[in-house]
Amino acid sequence: MHYGKIISIVLFTLMSMVTCKLEQNKNNNKLWSLVPISLLGSSSNQNIVVSASVGPEGGTLRSPDNTFSLEILAGALNETRLITITQNAKPIGSVPEGYTRSTPIFKFEPSGLNFVKPAIFKVNYEQGEMLESSFEERTGAMYYIKDDSTLERMKVNTRDFAANLYVYAVPHFSFAVGLTVRISNVISGTTSNINPVLNVVNAVLAELGNPPTGMTTYEYFQANSNLLIPFMEIADQILGYNPFLLAFPELAILINGLPILKTGQTSCYNESHSAVICSGTYDGQDARENKGLPRSYTDNGNGTIKDNSTNLVWQKCLYGQNNDSGCSGIGEQAYTITEATNYCQSLTLAARKWRLPTASELESLIDYGKKNPAIDTTFFPNIYGTRYGNNTFWTNTQYACSNCYYQVDFYFGDVSFNGTGAYSTVRCVSNP
Repeated sequence: MHYGKIISIVLFTLMSMVTCKLEQNKNNNKLWSLVPISLLGSSSNQNIVVSASVGPEGGTLRSPDNTFSLEILAGALNETRLITITQNAKPIGSVPEGYTRSTPIFKFEPSGLNFVKPAIFKVNYEQGEMLESSFEERTGAMYYIKDDSTLERMKVNTRDFAANLYVYAVPHFSFAVGLTVRISNVISGTTSNINPVLNVVNAVLAELGNPPTGMTTYEYFQANSNLLIPFMEIADQILGYNPFLLAFPELAILINGLPILKTGQTSCYNESHSAVICSGTYDGQDARENKGLPRSYTDNGNGTIKDNSTNLVWQKCLYGQNNDSGCSGIGEQAYTITEATNYCQSLTLAARKWRLPTASELESLIDYGKKNPAIDTTFFPNIYGTRYGNNTFWTNTQYACSNCYYQVDFYFGDVSFNGTGAYSTVRCVSNP
C-alpha cells in the first residue's frame, strides 16, 4: 500500500476536517477511503461534501460514516475528472407530491458528466413508517430530480431491504434522491389531486412491471392485493379509468373476479322438464337470456389450453395420458387433496407455474349445454381416460366442514365436496 494526496472534505454544518488516503485495490483501481478525524452526531442531516480526482483507472468515493459510496468503474472515464458528491444539496426542481424522501438529496458534479460505463451508487435509506419488505418499501428507488420538478428513475442493480440499502447505476451526473411512493396517502385521501395520484400510479406500475425474481406481475399483485386493490379503486375514481387493467390486462381476474360466461344451454324447459321453444313464457332461463361472455379456447400446442374469456391457462391432458391432440392413454386418478396440490406445484409443463384451481375457476369449464361430459371435449378430450374412469376433480377451495374440499363432477357439471382422504382426479391451472 502506498499513500497519495490528501483530499479535502468539507462538513458545512460541523466545519470538521477529514483526511483521506489513496489505496490500491486488487483490481488496481484507486479506492478513496475517507477517514474522519472528527465527526459529531449523525451525518444524515448534514451537508457533507466528498471530492476526489478519478481517472480512467476508476475509483471509489465513500462518505465518512459509510452511508453512501460511488464506485466509478475502470474505463468509465476517458480522462481524469474532479468528482464531487454533496449530501443534502438543494436542487432547482422539487420532489413532486406523492413521494416521500427516504435518503438525503445528493448533488453529483461536474453536472452533466456522462460515463462510458455507469457508476455504481450505494446509499442507505430510512425505514420511516414503512413496514419491513412492504410494497411501499419495494417501490422505493433512486431518482434524478430535474429542474422542472419531474423525475427520472435510475436503473436498479439491487435493493437490500434487510440492510436498507439501495444499489443503483448512475449513467450521468445531476441531483438524485431516494424516494418511496406513498400509496397509503392516496388510500387515506391525504393525496387526492390528479397529478400527485398519477405520480404514485406510474411508480406502482413500474414496480409491478419489475417483480421480484421468481414472481410474475400477477403473483406480485396478488401477494399485495390487500394494499393494491383499495389503492387501485381510489385511483380509478380520481383518474376516471383503471390504469392497472390498461397496463396489465391479466390482472382482471384478481381485480374483478371471474367473468360471467354463457352457460352453454340452448334449450328451455317446462315444468315437466321437457325441452320447449324459448318463448316469453320462459323469460329468465339461460337459453332465452343468453347472458355472459362466449366460451372461447386456444390450444397452445404445448400441452396447455388458454381460456380466452378468463385468461387462465389449463393443463390439457391428465397426468399419465400422452400429450397429443386426443390425450390418448390412461391417466392417473388416485390423488388425495394433498397429493393433487403437490402434483400441480411440481408440474413444469410449458415452463409455467401451476397450482390446483379454485372451485369457481374449475366450474368455469363446465358447459351446461353438454353432459357426459359437460365440458368442451375439442379442447379437453378423453376426460374419462383415467385408471378408474373417475370424472370428479379436486379444487383448492375448502368446504364448510373441516378437512373437506369442493370437487367438480364433469358428468352433469355438479359441484360437490369430499374429505381430504378421498381420491379424485386433478387438472392443474396456471395464472394469466
